[in-house]
Amino acid sequence: MNGIKACCASILFAAAATLAFLPLGAAAPADDAHTCSKGFGDDAIAACTDLLASGRYEGHGAAAVHVARGSHYSRAKGNLDRAIADYDEAIRLDPKYALAYYNRGYAWRAKGELDRAIADYSEAIRLDPKYPEPYTNRSYAWRAKGEHDRAIADADEAIRINPKLAAPYWNRAASWEAKRDLQKALSDYKTFSELLPMAPDGRRSIERVTKALAAQ
Repeated sequence: MNGIKACCASILFAAAATLAFLPLGAAAPADDAHTCSKGFGDDAIAACTDLLASGRYEGHGAAAVHVARGSHYSRAKGNLDRAIADYDEAIRLDPKYALAYYNRGYAWRAKGELDRAIADYSEAIRLDPKYPEPYTNRSYAWRAKGEHDRAIADADEAIRINPKLAAPYWNRAASWEAKRDLQKALSDYKTFSELLPMAPDGRRSIERVTKALAAQ
């Protein structure tokens, strides 16, 4: 199961980082806005901090900068506590900001706080039910708790919203495999591999499940 964990963690992390970057507004210095939104590491964190210090952002605009900076702290520095502090502030500034809950949920999941992660993913879903990534990540959290039926239900919904997302097929396959429904697991691993053909874990999982079916 180590391949499953490594594969999905990287997919979910990429989603959390990518979705954090929102347009930051014409009022900001162009270089800082671009670096905060599109940069990486210390330079991006500094640019986001300068934007916040400029006093030109408030409400949702300031919340978007905090989410971007939190994503940099998480993605580039691995500093989940600083990331969560930024997401907390984003939610204080804009309590209806689904992305802030989603990213904070990712940070809680990365810290092993699965119940907190599920709560934040659930709030992101309540605020934006057509947003598939929180279903995908909540599916991962349910699976980590051993609640495979709930994991499958969330993966189903993510796939219904966007059938081209690879990660929910992986989550659903892993839960089917845990439930020993190997035919369904194999089908989902194959779909995952079709969507992400360069992912070696998909091929290895197909081989593993195929051997298990042959042994049956």
